[in-house]
Amino acid sequence: MADDDGYGFHLGHDDDDAVEPSAYAPEGEDDADGLDERTMNLDEGFEPTTSAVMMLKRAWVLERLCPEMRAYAASTFEDVRTRTDARVEQLERRARERAESGGGGAEEESEKLMDHLMWIEVNRVRYIMREYLRTRLHKIETHALHVLTDADTFAKLSEAEQKFAEGYIEALQGHFEDVLKDLPEGYRDMMVEYSGEADEEATAQKMIPKPNLDAFVIFRMREDVPNFVQPNGETIELERGQVMLAQYSRFRDLLAFDPPKAELV
Repeated sequence: MADDDGYGFHLGHDDDDAVEPSAYAPEGEDDADGLDERTMNLDEGFEPTTSAVMMLKRAWVLERLCPEMRAYAASTFEDVRTRTDARVEQLERRARERAESGGGGAEEESEKLMDHLMWIEVNRVRYIMREYLRTRLHKIETHALHVLTDADTFAKLSEAEQKFAEGYIEALQGHFEDVLKDLPEGYRDMMVEYSGEADEEATAQKMIPKPNLDAFVIFRMREDVPNFVQPNGETIELERGQVMLAQYSRFRDLLAFDPPKAELV
C-alpha cells in the first residue's frame, strides 16, 4: 500500500511494473494509458517531475554539471525546507506521544515502522538540500573574484551567498597581503600580474579565474527543437531523448527556457 510521504510523491508503488518509466519502453509501443512514449516525460515513471523535491534534485544535478553558476532556486529550496521542517516536527511529535502513552500494540509498531521510513526519506531530502548548497559554495570559492566582479553572476546568488562571497574575498585579500608584502612593489596586487604594465585592467582580467564555458558536457534533450541556431550561425535539428557530448557554450541557451528544453547528465 502506497503512503503519501508529504513531499508530493509516494514511498512505494502499488504495482512493481510502474517503477520502470514507459519512456524506456520498446520504440513504437504505447504506454498503459495509451500515450506514445515520446509524449511522456523522461522521468515521470520514477517520480512526478512537478514535485518540489524532484525540482530541487534537478537544480542540484544541473549545478554540479554546469560550468557556470546557475540562478539560485529560491522558491523551490524554501518550499522543500518548509515541507521538511513540517514533517520533522510531525515525526518528533508522534514519537513523544508514543513515549507518553507507553503503548506497544501492533498498531503502534506499524506506526513506528512507517515513521522510520519517513525519517529515511527526510534524511534523503536533507542530503539533497545540503549538497545543493555545498555545490554552489564550492563554485563560489573556485571563481570568487569572477563572481564578485561580474554583475550578472553576482545577481544569481542568494543574499546569504553574496555575503559569503564578499567575506571570502576579504579573507583572501588579507591572506595575500601578508604573503605578497615581501615581493617587489609591482607584484603585490593579487588581481594584477604586474602593476607597472600600461593596461592594468586587461591584465587584471587575465588574473581572475573564470568558468570554462567551452568545457565539454553531456546534454540530453527533453523535447524536440527544430532549427536550433548555434552561436556560429549553423542550424541543427534536435530530437527529444537525444544525447550528445558538446561544448557547453554551443547549447547553453537550451537551459535558459522554463522548463528547460535540455538537461545535463
